Amino acid sequence: MRRTFAFLPLLTLISCATMVSGKDERVEVRSSPAGATAALTCSDGTNRAGVTPVTMTIPRKSGSCSLTLRKDGHTAQTLALEPGINGKFWLNFAAVPLVPAGIVGLNGLLYTEPDAQSRIWGSAALVTAGAVWAIDYWTGAYREHEPQVIDVTLAAEPVP
Repeated sequence: MRRTFAFLPLLTLISCATMVSGKDERVEVRSSPAGATAALTCSDGTNRAGVTPVTMTIPRKSGSCSLTLRKDGHTAQTLALEPGINGKFWLNFAAVPLVPAGIVGLNGLLYTEPDAQSRIWGSAALVTAGAVWAIDYWTGAYREHEPQVIDVTLAAEPVP
């Protein structure tokens, strides 16, 4: 039984998107011609700027973002970065079998009264199962912006 208790916290480490991919992500911005000013603005107030080619690090929970590229003699372009679901978030489903195990531990199997050790085990199973989902929600690690690599060709402004 003690080995089981040691295993439960490890499950949160291997199945949690926060641990696997982190709470921040990188967005790579390139332009043709190079040397354009890139300004990234997100709905949570996150702002990043740089000159292409540039890699910007933003929080995964920063919401929808817009990227504007400008270069003298060229038409500015604005692109949207939309938050989607981080593929690693689905690893949290590895903790789903802990829910019925926790319920059985807390309530007893069939019509038997659970003992104190079963209640502790059941509580630990439910807390672990909930933790893998809650941590990813609070850190925003369940999100991932698309696209993560942006390659834009800026059009030359017409000569008057």
